[in-house]
Amino acid sequence: MTLSFFIILLVPSCQYLYQRIMISIAFKTIGKLRRELYAHMQRLPLEFFNSESKGEILANFTANVDVMRQFLTGAFPNVINTIFITFSLFFTLLFINW
Repeated sequence: MTLSFFIILLVPSCQYLYQRIMISIAFKTIGKLRRELYAHMQRLPLEFFNSESKGEILANFTANVDVMRQFLTGAFPNVINTIFITFSLFFTLLFINW
């Protein structure tokens, strides 16, 4: 009885902690990516900015960063969660069978 109550309290706590960690990792990664892209743009020659549209450069910059943000906050945590659940179920079934 107490073990099941403990598990009922533990699962949401772990899920909350997992979400906080994944969001923190995602935003740190996106921040680093933005800084690296900005540094790269500063190293580009002036001819590049004369030949390309400013709106196109800005649109590509923001669109690519947004795609990475969506991946890191959406698909990547789901992949990690699926792998964790798969291993957990495997070891649970292994434990029950023995």
